[in-house]
Amino acid sequence: YYKIIYYFNIHKGGEMKKYNRPENCGVADITPYAALCVRMQSGRFHKIYYLNLQDNSSKLIDLKEISLEKVSELKLSKDGKTLVGAETGQRSDDYITPKLFMIDIDTGNLKVLFEGDDTNHQIIVLTISNDGKLIAFSYGTLNQYRYVEEASIIIVDAQGNKMAEFKRGKDYPSLLKFSDDGKKIFYYTAEIKSDEHFYNLIDIQNGKENKASTKGRHQYNSRLCGEYGEFAGELFDGEDFVYFAKTN
Repeated sequence: YYKIIYYFNIHKGGEMKKYNRPENCGVADITPYAALCVRMQSGRFHKIYYLNLQDNSSKLIDLKEISLEKVSELKLSKDGKTLVGAETGQRSDDYITPKLFMIDIDTGNLKVLFEGDDTNHQIIVLTISNDGKLIAFSYGTLNQYRYVEEASIIIVDAQGNKMAEFKRGKDYPSLLKFSDDGKKIFYYTAEIKSDEHFYNLIDIQNGKENKASTKGRHQYNSRLCGEYGEFAGELFDGEDFVYFAKTN
């Protein structure tokens, strides 16, 4: 097992810092201030730790009424003070009604922000704005074979109020990301058979959408996504790196 987390800010430079990983857990998400470390068991989340990157302290996260083994997505706000997650099942036979939840790291208070219609729906991916005030997630309707039939991007605030919804049809996002100012949402989709990659940027207030696409055997790297829709890809051989222009 890897026991150390290394963190280096490529924008600010400085020293590379290292942190002890709780129970040798894997990293589910990381910000300049905190990291979420998860321990898996039989392919499911078993424990979640919050690692404070300021003082190298860690604590176990209690999800209360949320079933940890059914959680599939976890994200931290940029300041590390808020955790959002989706209880939506990790396997096709997890027939549960999906929930979007938020946890205040300091108080441990948990709030359900969104609850799906029934077990034939699923929260696919999610993201949280830098200020922690908005959460975006893709919400899909499943067919009889448990594949996504229709999908939407839904945006809610920290109280659970729906702020916007964008219908995507079968073109469901495999990644979502807010712009730094929280006014735009970036999402990525791919057509595997044709090796096409689609990059989209939506203005949340007016719904205006900018699109770009590429074709080739590269794969999107979410950790390299820029602040306002820059995107990057890596060739499958893992050696070459491709950087594409902004979508806006």
